[in-house]
Amino acid sequence: MSKPESNTSSEEDLLTQITEGNEKAFSVLYTTYWKYVYNSAYKRLQNCQDAENITQDIFLNIWNNRKTQKIENLKSFLYISVRNKVLDLIAKEKKYVELPEYIELFEQSSSSPAFQAIYKELLKEYKKQLEELPPQQKLIYELKFHENLSSDEIAEKLGLSVKTIRNHLGKAKIKLRASFFPIYVLALLHI
Repeated sequence: MSKPESNTSSEEDLLTQITEGNEKAFSVLYTTYWKYVYNSAYKRLQNCQDAENITQDIFLNIWNNRKTQKIENLKSFLYISVRNKVLDLIAKEKKYVELPEYIELFEQSSSSPAFQAIYKELLKEYKKQLEELPPQQKLIYELKFHENLSSDEIAEKLGLSVKTIRNHLGKAKIKLRASFFPIYVLALLHI
């Protein structure tokens, strides 16, 4: 995700005008940067509503704290604000992108050698953790996330109740999330 092009002196002028309460300057700032903030949040959360809420919170924070908050580098401020809001939301709501989706997002996020090395390690660890699940949990998890079957379809295929399927999925997710949470947070900071 590329950051919007800007002229540092015009950013400084905008921020000065905003500090003085100039609503038009704030409108220009919002129009210029809302998409960058929204896309950064969406890329990390994969949820439109949460990305919109974070975008609104960040710009509301800029306006409400305009007299006390000194912003020296706008792009860095926005990047860090998005990162912090995303981490706050994850901690508050225990929101996680499902691991298979997260691994796909991570794979697509960069083609740099360092990212690819991290991705390979992540995938290797994911496969290892998947292998350590009890056989029935592993089968159900793979049917759900690798073959994209619904809980009802899995229940029918395996002759089990939907509740049993959901219980196995919940236990598998808990184990995999616990194993991957530190890597997930680290990657969120860098995607």
